[in-house]
Amino acid sequence: MGWRAMTKALRRTLKSAGAFGEPATYTPQGGSPVEIRVIFRRTHTELDPEGVPVTSTTPNIKVDLDDLPVEPQQGDQVVYLGAEFGVSEVQLDGNGGAKLLMHLGD
Repeated sequence: MGWRAMTKALRRTLKSAGAFGEPATYTPQGGSPVEIRVIFRRTHTELDPEGVPVTSTTPNIKVDLDDLPVEPQQGDQVVYLGAEFGVSEVQLDGNGGAKLLMHLGD
């Protein structure tokens, strides 16, 4: 069994009910919604635009690209725990996954 096949088998195991992530609905632009499992985070970011530090949080999810019908892109929609988010940035991890930075609302 090759590395890619082992990685896929491990991901399937981790995504079994209750083992990995939480359910969310992902809707690509112009596409149909799909149910996926995600890891949701709020990443803290500190900015210092004019000598005054400002801290903000950015909601984001980690996804398995094999779960999505198309490659994710800015403007796609995610519903997580009843809240609607728009994808503002896609960061591919090079291992078949991605981190999607989001903003509340569409």
